Amino acid sequence: MIIRNYTPSDFEAVARVYNESKPDEFYGEDNVFSNIPLAQDKPMMKLFHDSNILVCEIDNLVAFGGHFNKSISWLFVSSEHRKKGIASKLLEHLINDTKGPLSLTVAKSNKRARRLYERHGFTIEKEFNGIFQGKNILVCRYGLAR
Repeated sequence: MIIRNYTPSDFEAVARVYNESKPDEFYGEDNVFSNIPLAQDKPMMKLFHDSNILVCEIDNLVAFGGHFNKSISWLFVSSEHRKKGIASKLLEHLINDTKGPLSLTVAKSNKRARRLYERHGFTIEKEFNGIFQGKNILVCRYGLAR
């Protein structure tokens, strides 16, 4: 497993992982959300370009994560490579790539992601109602004090 900095030549593979994995964020929601491809989602593309992105390769690119300011903004693993510790390793790199406290937001219904973050020391700071694609969603803001 190789974790390294993103380069523009990685975009096609990153977009593939994102486009496949993004709907899984909402597996616990009653609402149905559209899957807007990364390249067509202007707000997400801005956040992507503003973020420090790391990629993970095992033969090919299978995951990526990133942070913007003091917030984890990306963490996606292709479905065929889940439950192999990749998300944990990538999250460790993201944590080590930043100084000071960190935060992240995650859908409250995304229990798998929440367990991952809690195993790495993140704790819930706040729960609030958010809006995604015009629909209400309960969100947790996690923090990691260091």
